[in-house]
Amino acid sequence: SLQFLIEQRVKSFDLMHMMTRPSQLFLACLLALATPTKCLFFSAAEESEVQAISNPHCSDASEKNPTCLDQGYGHHLFLSPHRIIVTPKATQSDTLIGITTKKILTVPVPIYHFHQPARLSEVQLPFQLVLISDIDDRRGLHEIATTPAQSADSWFPGYHWLPIVYVSCEHPQHVGWKFTSPTTGDFFYALIVATSEKDKETAARVGIAAIGEAVAEV
Repeated sequence: SLQFLIEQRVKSFDLMHMMTRPSQLFLACLLALATPTKCLFFSAAEESEVQAISNPHCSDASEKNPTCLDQGYGHHLFLSPHRIIVTPKATQSDTLIGITTKKILTVPVPIYHFHQPARLSEVQLPFQLVLISDIDDRRGLHEIATTPAQSADSWFPGYHWLPIVYVSCEHPQHVGWKFTSPTTGDFFYALIVATSEKDKETAARVGIAAIGEAVAEV
């Protein structure tokens, strides 16, 4: 490995003491980057800034059962990278807050930010959504019927919505919506997600600290 080769060269020729200060700093950085436990900022897992969660406004359900979806299981169950829709879709103008970009396994994906229309909900709750073409494993997913008039008032014009609930947890978890075209039958899912850069920032801090430790040892 790179670390082994550098350490052997240093040990054999006492290279550190023969180097100028800039060269010592450069070598220390190489050593830090070559250490697997200290180069966390190169980990693909750390690049994920999105996690599938249950409805964050249903606090009672998540408090009773915090380990099913809200601690990482939702990501593996529903967010299959090959299913994520990255092509922009037409949106309802009066409920769209905005569209941002985050990474899932280093791949930039659009995050749709909506609030509920006042026509359907006085509180107009906000949601962050990732769109996926399908869910590989639908076991435990149930669609909840709603009225045609309500489902036609859609975040995505031309598609009618149905809430989807995951029932394989101890308590049913609302995880998003299924949107279906009444004319063509085409459908996709909008999953509720939480977004964060905490892991990425933490990894960067750890990596920089590792370099600093190596430099301090020179």
